[in-house]
Amino acid sequence: MALTKQGIYTNDLFKAYYKEDVMKAQMIAKNLFCKEPSNIKIFNSYFSFCTGVVSKRTRITVEECQFFLAEAELALRIFSEKCEMNDTSLRAIENSNETLRKKIGVINELVREQQNKLEVKAKEDNDKTFIQLCTEIGKLQNQYADTVAEKIASLDGRINKELLSQEQIKTYHKYSDDLSQIVSKHLKQQNMDYNVQAVSSFKRVVDEFISDSSYRKEKGRDRLLELLKGGLFNHSQDKLFPETLIYYNYIYSYIFSKLDLEGKKMMTECSIKNKQ
Repeated sequence: MALTKQGIYTNDLFKAYYKEDVMKAQMIAKNLFCKEPSNIKIFNSYFSFCTGVVSKRTRITVEECQFFLAEAELALRIFSEKCEMNDTSLRAIENSNETLRKKIGVINELVREQQNKLEVKAKEDNDKTFIQLCTEIGKLQNQYADTVAEKIASLDGRINKELLSQEQIKTYHKYSDDLSQIVSKHLKQQNMDYNVQAVSSFKRVVDEFISDSSYRKEKGRDRLLELLKGGLFNHSQDKLFPETLIYYNYIYSYIFSKLDLEGKKMMTECSIKNKQ
C-alpha cells in the first residue's frame, strides 16, 4: 500500500481531479506513467488507480470500467517490458495479473447481468406490443377503421418475432389470418361501394343530359364538359367491375351519339385528358 500511495498520488494536478473528474485524472496519471514506464512506484499507483475505479463501478458505466481495465492491462504490459526485472518487479507483475483476472471476472459478470436485463426488458416490451397488436386486430374485427389498420401495421413492424413464445407464434399466425380476411372483406366492400357510387354518378349524368337539351348545343358545351368531368370521367376504370364498365360505355356511347362532330371531338378530348 505504501508503494501505491506514492507515485501519481503525489502529483498535485492528479489529486485536484482525482475525486471530481476521473477521466481527466486518468489522462494525467497515464501521462505520468508514460514518462517513467519502468518506475515501479508510478506503475503500482497508476495500476491501482485504474483497477480501483472499477471497484467503485457504481459511479461509472460498464463501458467505462472496461476502458479502465484495458488501460491497466496496457500499463502492465508496458511495465513488464520496460522495468528492471527483479524479485520485486516480478511480484508486482504477478500480483497485477491476478488483480486483472479478478477484475475482468467481475466486469464480465456485470456485462452478463446487463445483457440479461436488456433481454428481459426487450421481451417485456415485445409482449406488451404483441398484446396491443391482438387488441387492435380485435377492434378491427368489430368495426373497420383506417386509423386502426395503420396502428396495426405500426405495431406489427415493431414486434420481434424471435422473442415470441411458441404459444404467441400460434396466436400471431391466427390473428394474421384474421387480419387478412378483415382487410380482404373491407377491400371487397370498398370496391363494391365505389362501383355503386360510380353507377349512380353515371346515371345522374345521363339523366341530366337527357333532361336539358342545351347540353347538345354549341353554347352548352362548357357546361357539358363540367358535367362529364364531374360525373363520368372522374372514376378510375381500373376499379370498375366489368358490369360497371358496360354501363359506363353505354352512357358514353349514348351521349356521344347525340353530339355533332365538334361535340364528339370535345367529348373525346375531355375523356383523354381526365382519364383516371
